[in-house]
Amino acid sequence: MYNYAHASMSEMVRSFAWMVDNDEGPEMFKGLYSRGRAVSTYGVGCKSLADVARVEAPKQLSKAPRRFVIPGHRRLRSLLVSAWVASFGRASRMWVDYIFDHDGLVRFVEFLARRIEDDEFDGFLKSVYILGIRQRRRALPIPLEASGAIDAPVPFGVGLYSMVPRTDRKGIDRLRATHAQLLEECIALGGRPYLYGMHEFSETTLQELYGDDYEALRQLKSELDPNSLFQSNKLIDGTST
Repeated sequence: MYNYAHASMSEMVRSFAWMVDNDEGPEMFKGLYSRGRAVSTYGVGCKSLADVARVEAPKQLSKAPRRFVIPGHRRLRSLLVSAWVASFGRASRMWVDYIFDHDGLVRFVEFLARRIEDDEFDGFLKSVYILGIRQRRRALPIPLEASGAIDAPVPFGVGLYSMVPRTDRKGIDRLRATHAQLLEECIALGGRPYLYGMHEFSETTLQELYGDDYEALRQLKSELDPNSLFQSNKLIDGTST
């Protein structure tokens, strides 16, 4: 693994441009912004120590990286994430995710950086995590699939992970208002929210995002699940039939 330190989150996401036109791309990639630090990581899988000796850092990046050899990375990463989440105790996990093309990502992160600078997260935003999504194009994309709706060689997912004490209703309400701004900006930039997050959609927002596809889904739901037994209170609930 090769870690590159960046002066800012905005500088970090601009450095991802080389991946968009690279057919191969890195085997493993992530960007992380946490506690005021921005670090991108590129990884190469190795089957032996001999392989490790032959691995080189991505040549498109000019900065000198810190190099790590980490056996069992996936398992270690899972343990570290579990410990990180547990460290916040009984907090509300107000997590949201968005997907953009590279230009949209750069502009969204600039918008996000201003929200952080203005303290609109009240210190509850603990990390921003960015992934690249390299996938085979489908002949029939699924309309509500966020990554399939982005017409780009490599869409980028950006996750914002906020932890708020469950008793802090004022903090939760403030963060919900900030998330509403971010969703609005996401749509304006041609991005898509990833539906697993805690996005709060209005009927207007849903129409703006999905158009005729949303109307078709509402019709299917009214016919096949009129009592909202499946995924209750998610994208479409019982009041939307």
